[in-house]
Amino acid sequence: MEVKKGISLIETMISISIYTFILGIQISILMSVIGIHKEYVESSRKMLYCFDSLNFLEKEINSSLNKRIIVTKSKISIELKDGNYNNIDVYGIKDNMKLRISYYKKKASGSTTITSDIIMEDISKYEFIQKNNLVYIKIQMNNGEIYKRCIAERKIVKGG
Repeated sequence: MEVKKGISLIETMISISIYTFILGIQISILMSVIGIHKEYVESSRKMLYCFDSLNFLEKEINSSLNKRIIVTKSKISIELKDGNYNNIDVYGIKDNMKLRISYYKKKASGSTTITSDIIMEDISKYEFIQKNNLVYIKIQMNNGEIYKRCIAERKIVKGG
């Protein structure tokens, strides 16, 4: 009887099924890592947008063009030296509120034009507080993260 050398069909099928099983496990691990990375990137992006929004608000409040700042519980009004004014407020329904800044520009005819920009979304709670020459801004996002900013200003007029 002669002995044949080589790999049988059954051995080949067993090795292919083992490789397929191992490859399936590696793909599922890779997909889990990709999902975790996407969540991290989205969370980081939202955090960056919030910090950028608070930096923008700080620049608006501390602008040299401002005549005075009026802080109430619901909004921050910025009166400009040229007679125009800006309002920073939050609008919308609970758990879907948006922080916006509205620019009011007076025309020579006496009418006013309004431009509004949304600078932050997905807000569940907010708070504007004025104490002496400080403006406290506290914003809680829908995911529970809280962002705070304390801005010093010399020209604040206490609101109602």
